[in-house]
This record gives sequence, structure tokens and C-alpha cells, in this order.
Amino acid sequence: MNKSMMVGAALGAVVATAGGAFATYSLVDRGPQFAEVLAVEPIKETVRTPREVCRDVTVTRQKPVQDQHRIAGTASGLWWAACWVTRSVAAPVRRSPRSRAR
Repeated sequence: MNKSMMVGAALGAVVATAGGAFATYSLVDRGPQFAEVLAVEPIKETVRTPREVCRDVTVTRQKPVQDQHRIAGTASGLWWAACWVTRSVAAPVRRSPRSRAR
């Protein structure tokens, strides 16, 4: 017998054995396919997950007062009032052009 004939016979024996094993496996009774349900109990679990809620909110903040006693505003107001009073009191009297000609 030559080498190629021995290899062919060995491969044939392997294929025949594999085919027989597959055919036998499909014929074997593997047991019940389905089970009968006897009782059912629901599983309830409450899970609390904290979540973050984001919103756009308008925030108004008052700028801190630099001059707490309002000294600068009082001083500038007094100065303005003094200038206005002085201007109105010391304003020159306007004369008509006729009175200048005399």
C-alpha cells in the first residue's frame, strides 16, 4: 500500500466516525424542552438616584457701596448748588442795545 492510499483511508474513517456521531447525537433524547411554571413572585426594588437639575436663573446683585456715608455725592452736590446759586445771583444784567448807545 502506498502512502496516499493510507491517508485517504484514514480521512475516510474520520469522516465516517464524525458523521455517525452527529447523527446519533440528533437522535438522543435530551430531556424536556420546556418546564411548567408553578409560581411567580415579582421582584420589586426601589432605587433612589439623586439627580441634578440645571436651570438658567437671572441673579441681580447690588454693587457694594464704596462711599458708605455718601460724602462724595454730598460734597459734589453742595459744590454744584453753590455754583448755580452764585451764577444766578452774580449773572450780569442784560441791557438792550439802545441803553448802550446813550
